[in-house]
Amino acid sequence: MKRILLFIFSITSTGLIYSNVNAALGLPENTARLGYSLGVARLDIDDPAGVTASAYAIQPLKFIYSDWWRDGNRFWFELFYQQANFSAEENEVGQYVRRSGVNLLIQKNLAVNSFIRPWFGAGVGVSAAEYQKRYIADDEGYLLESFPDRKTGSLGILFSVANEWKISRDSTIGGSFLQRISLNNTMTESLLSVFFLVRY
Repeated sequence: MKRILLFIFSITSTGLIYSNVNAALGLPENTARLGYSLGVARLDIDDPAGVTASAYAIQPLKFIYSDWWRDGNRFWFELFYQQANFSAEENEVGQYVRRSGVNLLIQKNLAVNSFIRPWFGAGVGVSAAEYQKRYIADDEGYLLESFPDRKTGSLGILFSVANEWKISRDSTIGGSFLQRISLNNTMTESLLSVFFLVRY
């Protein structure tokens, strides 16, 4: 986990250094943007105690930092927090999940016209999750069996597509879809979100 966080920090630092090089070459100095995102996710978890149903949950806290990188690409860094409730059945493990993490993507723009200019991205995501109140219940909601709380770290590959529109000289709004594929069989995520970015 420490190696992964060091890798993400290195990539972000490289982007920041490259932004300073742009400034020295006469390009705009304030190309970096900060933002906030609100989304709805479908989550699927792999629980060692048994099968779990998918859960839909709001992702209320996601902060974004983005800047130009190289060759017309940009990097997109996200810091997020999320909670979700998975319902219990006789053959499905219910639980309450709290999750936080970071995502780093490299995005490339494909201009279709002046209105549709999607950014396609790929990257990695690292998160930590707490799984609490794990149990199975019968059809009437009575407890059949409970399981101890657990914690996991997760590494995933990310793919995204986003489109944004200017609303002023320094701010944009947009929408995005992100797909997370777990590399260590912990959590898969499909996320639709809207975001607001401001240049500073």
